[in-house]
Amino acid sequence: MEKLISLTFDDGPNLSGFIMNDMLDVLEKHGVVGSFFLIGNKINEENTAVIKRAMALGCDIENHSWSHPDAVKEGLSKAQIEDEFLRTEEAIFKVTGRHTEFYRPPYISVNDLMYEAVPRPFICGHACEDWIPEYSADTLLEKMLAGTQDGVIYLLHCGESNIHSVETVDRAIPILKFQGYDFVTVPELFRRKGVTPAKGKLWTVVE
Repeated sequence: MEKLISLTFDDGPNLSGFIMNDMLDVLEKHGVVGSFFLIGNKINEENTAVIKRAMALGCDIENHSWSHPDAVKEGLSKAQIEDEFLRTEEAIFKVTGRHTEFYRPPYISVNDLMYEAVPRPFICGHACEDWIPEYSADTLLEKMLAGTQDGVIYLLHCGESNIHSVETVDRAIPILKFQGYDFVTVPELFRRKGVTPAKGKLWTVVE
């Protein structure tokens, strides 16, 4: 029986897309794919090439809001939440020609209003806390592998401040391959598991 996992990366593309490009270098080197959850207001003419490169490598592009607000803490209205989603959806569509299939709420901060406002299933994931700059690649690798199981979605980052994420993923992939895992995008994970991604919940493991 196949064992499937999905690598996901938040907060790209950045500046000219350099960190996202570095992550794509790692994925291409190992012959695996992942899903990139992009922040809409970071998408510009300088980094559309890296988004297209991701798709050419078999990765997929998903929605991570327009400006990365904590919608619950900041008390965003339904209209504001919808705007965060729709503006990013439009920006991604202009580059990829495709609509997204999933949404990752910033800070994994959710409430019923968000579920109502965003017409996508919500993806969480097993986080290795790679947003903490004091964590070394050794620490991140240990935290990442601790969450390994069939159907898991890993929550990682490729933003400006995620200085050890690329090394962590580069080291993790051979270990996970040796353990018999195949790497798929989030949409493919659901399809191959035969699971319909229900709305109104946060998905971390697909089983």
